[in-house]
Amino acid sequence: MLVRVSSIRDITYTLQISTGFVLRALLSYYKTQLAPNEEHYDQVQVDELYSFVGNKKDLDFVCLLPEKE
Repeated sequence: MLVRVSSIRDITYTLQISTGFVLRALLSYYKTQLAPNEEHYDQVQVDELYSFVGNKKDLDFVCLLPEKE
């Protein structure tokens, strides 16, 4: 759903799951995906995603680097 630019709030509403569940799933997925598929990319597109749960001072930040096609 993030590929289609759905926000975390949209995902939680659509799937009827908690925000914490979505954030934990994203963090656990991206912790395992730190190594790039290739050593060199001609171009990349940087997307930033940040959210907070409860306290705006405690932001969770994820930076996505998909290969630009």
